[in-house]
Amino acid sequence: MKTNKLKIFVMTLVVLSILVFSHHLTFATNVGINIDNTNLSYDENDVATQIDSAGTASADLDSDWDGGTLTIQITANGEGTDEISIPDNIVGTINTSGTTLYDAAVDIGTMSSSDGTVTGTTALTITFNSNATNALVTQVVQAIHYRSTSENPGTNN
Repeated sequence: MKTNKLKIFVMTLVVLSILVFSHHLTFATNVGINIDNTNLSYDENDVATQIDSAGTASADLDSDWDGGTLTIQITANGEGTDEISIPDNIVGTINTSGTTLYDAAVDIGTMSSSDGTVTGTTALTITFNSNATNALVTQVVQAIHYRSTSENPGTNN
């Protein structure tokens, strides 16, 4: 059995901005994501593995997430068989249907890929709406999983 050390993941947040009366205003809100920066151990043929069960997301106000985006991407040593996903109901009641992200039956955002799954180095971008809160975005961060569908995954970080 071959152990595949996880590639380098990048999660980014876009600062919220709005166009008002032809003046571009950027809100000076403190928005942040915190994930473990160590390698994730993954064995060949394992099921999808949670990237960080203790990851957190925070903003000054829950309403700060409205219109904000979270992008998850393998940025180094990605292979076509690498997969990032958001499995249904693994963390809380976060689930997906098509390109919609839900908490139970409440729509909290849209995703760039159907069912929240991308492969290789393709980015998964989530755009949150007004139903997103600090607690729910934290659950989304914790729900992100990785797996390789290869029978011979690479071992580079």
